[in-house]
Amino acid sequence: MVTPHSMNRRDFSLKAAYAGVLPAIAATGSWGSAKAAESNQEVNESATHAIDLLNRTAHDRSLKDEDVLPPNKTALIIIDMMNLFCDPKWMSGGNAQTEAWLIEEFATIIPNLQQALEAFRKAKGLVVHVVNAKWTLDGREVVPYQRGRDYDLFDTERMSVIDALRPRPGEIQIRKVASSAFTATGLDFMLRNAGIEHVVLGGQYGSACVFYTLIQSREFGFNNYWMDDAILYGGEHSRTVFRPMACAYWARLATTDQVVRALTVSS
Repeated sequence: MVTPHSMNRRDFSLKAAYAGVLPAIAATGSWGSAKAAESNQEVNESATHAIDLLNRTAHDRSLKDEDVLPPNKTALIIIDMMNLFCDPKWMSGGNAQTEAWLIEEFATIIPNLQQALEAFRKAKGLVVHVVNAKWTLDGREVVPYQRGRDYDLFDTERMSVIDALRPRPGEIQIRKVASSAFTATGLDFMLRNAGIEHVVLGGQYGSACVFYTLIQSREFGFNNYWMDDAILYGGEHSRTVFRPMACAYWARLATTDQVVRALTVSS
Protein backbone atom coordinates (compact mmCIF):
# COMPACT_ATOMS: atom_id res chain seq x y z
CA MET A 1 0.00 0.00 0.00
CA VAL A 2 1.37 3.39 -0.97
CA THR A 3 -0.04 6.79 -0.17
CA PRO A 4 -1.77 8.01 -3.37
CA HIS A 5 -0.38 10.96 -5.25
CA SER A 6 -2.26 14.22 -5.38
CA MET A 7 -5.45 13.49 -7.27
CA ASN A 8 -8.99 14.61 -7.84
CA ARG A 9 -11.87 12.82 -9.54
CA ARG A 10 -12.24 15.64 -12.08
CA ASP A 11 -8.56 15.44 -13.00
CA PHE A 12 -8.75 11.82 -14.16
CA SER A 13 -11.45 11.59 -16.79
CA LEU A 14 -11.10 8.91 -19.44
CA LYS A 15 -9.74 11.54 -21.80
CA ALA A 16 -7.07 12.55 -19.30
CA ALA A 17 -6.11 8.96 -18.67
CA TYR A 18 -5.85 8.17 -22.37
CA ALA A 19 -3.83 11.32 -22.97
CA GLY A 20 -1.48 10.81 -20.03
CA VAL A 21 -1.19 7.39 -18.43
CA LEU A 22 -1.84 5.18 -21.42
CA PRO A 23 0.65 6.75 -23.85
CA ALA A 24 3.28 6.37 -21.14
CA ILE A 25 2.43 2.68 -20.91
CA ALA A 26 2.47 2.34 -24.66
CA ALA A 27 5.84 4.07 -24.89
CA THR A 28 7.38 1.43 -22.61
CA GLY A 29 6.67 -1.16 -25.25
CA SER A 30 3.53 -2.71 -23.79
CA TRP A 31 1.94 -2.55 -27.22
CA GLY A 32 5.11 -3.15 -29.18
CA SER A 33 8.28 -1.17 -29.75
CA ALA A 34 7.02 0.13 -33.10
CA LYS A 35 4.28 2.06 -31.33
CA ALA A 36 6.85 4.06 -29.40
CA ALA A 37 8.01 5.65 -32.64
CA GLU A 38 4.54 6.79 -33.70
CA SER A 39 3.18 10.26 -33.09
CA ASN A 40 1.46 11.03 -29.80
CA GLN A 41 -1.89 11.14 -31.54
CA GLU A 42 -1.40 7.68 -33.01
CA VAL A 43 -0.30 6.31 -29.65
CA ASN A 44 -3.32 7.90 -27.97
CA GLU A 45 -5.63 6.35 -30.52
CA SER A 46 -3.99 2.94 -30.13
CA ALA A 47 -4.18 3.12 -26.34
CA THR A 48 -7.79 4.25 -26.40
CA HIS A 49 -8.70 1.42 -28.75
CA ALA A 50 -6.89 -1.13 -26.59
CA ILE A 51 -8.69 -0.01 -23.41
CA ASP A 52 -12.04 0.05 -25.23
CA LEU A 53 -11.48 -3.54 -26.33
CA LEU A 54 -10.57 -4.59 -22.80
CA ASN A 55 -13.66 -2.86 -21.41
CA ARG A 56 -15.92 -4.66 -23.88
CA THR A 57 -14.31 -7.99 -23.03
CA ALA A 58 -14.67 -7.29 -19.31
CA HIS A 59 -18.35 -6.44 -19.76
CA ASP A 60 -18.97 -9.58 -21.81
CA ARG A 61 -17.35 -11.71 -19.07
CA SER A 62 -19.06 -9.98 -16.14
CA LEU A 63 -21.22 -11.80 -13.59
CA LYS A 64 -24.65 -12.50 -15.10
CA ASP A 65 -28.12 -12.78 -13.54
CA GLU A 66 -28.16 -16.53 -14.03
CA ASP A 67 -24.78 -17.10 -12.39
CA VAL A 68 -24.59 -18.75 -8.98
CA LEU A 69 -21.93 -18.58 -6.26
CA PRO A 70 -22.32 -21.60 -3.94
CA PRO A 71 -21.63 -20.34 -0.39
CA ASN A 72 -19.78 -23.52 0.56
CA LYS A 73 -17.39 -23.02 -2.36
CA THR A 74 -17.02 -19.22 -2.31
CA ALA A 75 -14.77 -16.96 -0.22
CA LEU A 76 -14.97 -13.22 0.31
CA ILE A 77 -11.50 -11.70 0.70
CA ILE A 78 -11.45 -8.15 2.10
CA ILE A 79 -8.02 -6.60 1.70
CA ASP A 80 -6.33 -3.91 3.82
CA MET A 81 -9.39 -2.19 5.26
CA MET A 82 -7.48 -1.16 8.38
CA ASN A 83 -7.88 1.98 10.46
CA LEU A 84 -4.69 3.53 9.09
CA PHE A 85 -5.47 2.79 5.45
CA CYS A 86 -9.04 4.03 5.87
CA ASP A 87 -7.91 7.36 7.29
CA PRO A 88 -8.30 9.86 4.43
CA LYS A 89 -6.07 12.41 6.13
CA TRP A 90 -3.15 9.97 6.47
CA MET A 91 -3.74 8.47 3.05
CA SER A 92 -3.84 11.88 1.37
CA GLY A 93 -0.48 12.97 2.73
CA GLY A 94 -1.97 16.35 3.59
CA ASN A 95 -3.47 17.06 0.16
CA ALA A 96 -6.99 18.48 0.62
CA GLN A 97 -8.28 17.42 -2.81
CA THR A 98 -7.05 13.88 -2.31
CA GLU A 99 -8.57 13.74 1.15
CA ALA A 100 -11.95 14.86 -0.19
CA TRP A 101 -11.76 12.28 -2.97
CA LEU A 102 -10.95 9.51 -0.49
CA ILE A 103 -13.79 10.51 1.83
CA GLU A 104 -16.19 10.25 -1.10
CA GLU A 105 -14.79 6.88 -2.20
CA PHE A 106 -14.89 5.34 1.27
CA ALA A 107 -18.49 6.51 1.66
CA THR A 108 -19.40 4.06 -1.12
CA ILE A 109 -16.85 1.30 -0.68
CA ILE A 110 -17.29 0.64 3.04
CA PRO A 111 -21.11 0.23 2.92
CA ASN A 112 -20.75 -2.06 -0.11
CA LEU A 113 -18.20 -4.19 1.72
CA GLN A 114 -20.56 -4.30 4.71
CA GLN A 115 -23.36 -5.50 2.45
CA ALA A 116 -21.22 -8.25 0.95
CA LEU A 117 -19.86 -9.24 4.37
CA GLU A 118 -23.34 -9.60 5.89
CA ALA A 119 -24.50 -11.64 2.89
CA PHE A 120 -21.57 -14.04 3.27
CA ARG A 121 -22.19 -14.34 6.99
CA LYS A 122 -25.88 -15.06 6.47
CA ALA A 123 -25.11 -17.63 3.75
CA LYS A 124 -22.29 -19.15 5.84
CA GLY A 125 -19.74 -18.42 3.14
CA LEU A 126 -16.06 -18.20 4.00
CA VAL A 127 -14.84 -14.73 5.01
CA VAL A 128 -11.17 -13.69 4.95
CA HIS A 129 -9.90 -10.40 6.38
CA VAL A 130 -6.41 -9.34 5.25
CA VAL A 131 -4.23 -6.76 6.97
CA ASN A 132 -0.80 -5.37 6.10
CA ALA A 133 1.69 -4.37 8.84
CA LYS A 134 4.93 -5.61 10.38
CA TRP A 135 5.99 -8.03 13.11
CA THR A 136 9.32 -6.51 14.11
CA LEU A 137 10.08 -2.95 15.14
CA ASP A 138 12.47 -2.38 12.24
CA GLY A 139 10.38 -4.30 9.70
CA ARG A 140 13.26 -6.58 8.73
CA GLU A 141 10.81 -9.36 7.74
CA VAL A 142 8.75 -7.11 5.46
CA VAL A 143 9.14 -7.20 1.69
CA PRO A 144 11.92 -4.68 0.90
CA TYR A 145 9.84 -2.09 -0.95
CA GLN A 146 7.53 -1.68 2.06
CA ARG A 147 10.27 -1.11 4.62
CA GLY A 148 10.44 2.36 6.07
CA ARG A 149 6.74 3.06 5.65
CA ASP A 150 4.73 4.48 8.52
CA TYR A 151 3.24 1.14 9.56
CA ASP A 152 2.75 -0.09 13.11
CA LEU A 153 2.94 -3.64 14.41
CA PHE A 154 0.24 -6.20 13.67
CA ASP A 155 -2.82 -6.08 15.93
CA THR A 156 -2.25 -2.49 17.01
CA GLU A 157 -5.29 -0.26 16.64
CA ARG A 158 -3.92 1.53 13.56
CA MET A 159 -3.28 -1.72 11.70
CA SER A 160 -6.53 -3.50 12.69
CA VAL A 161 -9.68 -3.83 10.59
CA ILE A 162 -12.10 -0.91 10.90
CA ASP A 163 -15.08 -1.37 13.21
CA ALA A 164 -17.56 -1.40 10.32
CA LEU A 165 -15.94 -4.61 9.01
CA ARG A 166 -14.57 -6.02 12.25
CA PRO A 167 -13.87 -9.77 11.99
CA ARG A 168 -16.08 -12.12 13.96
CA PRO A 169 -15.05 -15.43 15.55
CA GLY A 170 -14.93 -18.07 12.83
CA GLU A 171 -13.59 -15.73 10.15
CA ILE A 172 -10.04 -16.08 8.85
CA GLN A 173 -7.57 -13.26 9.48
CA ILE A 174 -4.48 -13.04 7.28
CA ARG A 175 -1.50 -10.93 8.32
CA LYS A 176 0.73 -10.15 5.36
CA VAL A 177 4.09 -8.42 4.98
CA ALA A 178 3.81 -8.05 1.20
CA SER A 179 1.20 -6.87 -1.28
CA SER A 180 -0.54 -10.13 -2.15
CA ALA A 181 -2.71 -11.88 0.44
CA PHE A 182 -1.17 -15.16 -0.75
CA THR A 183 2.52 -14.32 -0.33
CA ALA A 184 3.95 -16.32 2.61
CA THR A 185 0.57 -16.56 4.37
CA GLY A 186 -0.76 -20.07 3.68
CA LEU A 187 -4.03 -18.62 2.37
CA ASP A 188 -4.09 -20.91 -0.66
CA PHE A 189 -3.68 -23.95 1.63
CA MET A 190 -6.63 -22.88 3.79
CA LEU A 191 -8.88 -22.07 0.83
CA ARG A 192 -8.21 -25.47 -0.72
CA ASN A 193 -8.83 -27.25 2.57
CA ALA A 194 -12.14 -25.40 2.84
CA GLY A 195 -13.19 -26.55 -0.63
CA ILE A 196 -13.16 -23.03 -2.09
CA GLU A 197 -13.40 -22.64 -5.86
CA HIS A 198 -14.59 -19.03 -6.17
CA VAL A 199 -12.89 -15.94 -4.72
CA VAL A 200 -14.62 -12.54 -4.43
CA LEU A 201 -12.20 -9.64 -3.99
CA GLY A 202 -12.75 -6.26 -2.34
CA GLY A 203 -10.76 -3.63 -0.45
CA GLN A 204 -7.73 -1.61 -1.50
CA TYR A 205 -5.98 -0.86 -3.81
CA GLY A 206 -7.36 -2.11 -7.12
CA SER A 207 -4.03 -1.09 -8.63
CA ALA A 208 -1.88 -2.67 -5.91
CA CYS A 209 -2.72 -5.21 -3.19
CA VAL A 210 -6.08 -6.33 -4.61
CA PHE A 211 -4.52 -6.68 -8.04
CA TYR A 212 -1.50 -8.61 -6.72
CA THR A 213 -3.85 -10.93 -4.83
CA LEU A 214 -5.93 -11.49 -7.95
CA ILE A 215 -2.92 -12.51 -10.02
CA GLN A 216 -1.79 -15.09 -7.47
CA SER A 217 -5.34 -16.32 -6.92
CA ARG A 218 -5.54 -17.04 -10.63
CA GLU A 219 -2.21 -18.86 -10.50
CA PHE A 220 -3.61 -21.09 -7.74
CA GLY A 221 -6.58 -21.94 -9.96
CA PHE A 222 -9.42 -20.08 -8.25
CA ASN A 223 -12.28 -18.44 -10.15
CA ASN A 224 -12.07 -14.73 -9.33
CA TYR A 225 -14.70 -12.00 -9.06
CA TRP A 226 -13.70 -8.33 -9.03
CA MET A 227 -16.32 -6.53 -6.88
CA ASP A 228 -15.62 -3.18 -8.48
CA ASP A 229 -17.86 -0.92 -6.40
CA ALA A 230 -16.19 -2.28 -3.24
CA ILE A 231 -12.61 -1.63 -4.37
CA LEU A 232 -10.58 1.54 -3.78
CA TYR A 233 -8.24 2.58 -6.57
CA GLY A 234 -5.31 4.98 -6.40
CA GLY A 235 -7.27 7.42 -8.55
CA GLU A 236 -9.50 7.54 -11.60
CA HIS A 237 -6.47 6.94 -13.83
CA SER A 238 -5.83 3.66 -11.97
CA ARG A 239 -9.47 2.64 -12.31
CA THR A 240 -9.34 3.36 -16.04
CA VAL A 241 -6.33 1.11 -16.56
CA PHE A 242 -6.57 -1.66 -13.96
CA ARG A 243 -10.28 -2.50 -13.98
CA PRO A 244 -10.46 -3.49 -17.67
CA MET A 245 -7.06 -5.18 -17.47
CA ALA A 246 -8.10 -7.27 -14.46
CA CYS A 247 -11.56 -8.14 -15.72
CA ALA A 248 -10.75 -8.86 -19.34
CA TYR A 249 -8.33 -11.66 -18.43
CA TRP A 250 -8.10 -12.67 -14.77
CA ALA A 251 -11.42 -12.00 -13.03
CA ARG A 252 -15.08 -11.48 -13.76
CA LEU A 253 -16.37 -7.97 -13.22
CA ALA A 254 -19.17 -7.73 -10.66
CA THR A 255 -21.03 -5.29 -8.45
CA THR A 256 -21.83 -5.86 -4.80
CA ASP A 257 -25.51 -6.38 -5.62
CA GLN A 258 -24.64 -9.00 -8.25
CA VAL A 259 -22.41 -10.91 -5.83
CA VAL A 260 -25.07 -10.84 -3.11
CA ARG A 261 -27.75 -12.02 -5.54
CA ALA A 262 -25.59 -14.88 -6.86
CA LEU A 263 -24.75 -15.95 -3.31
CA THR A 264 -28.35 -15.68 -2.08
CA VAL A 265 -29.80 -17.60 -5.00
CA SER A 266 -27.50 -20.48 -4.20
CA SER A 267 -28.03 -20.54 -0.44
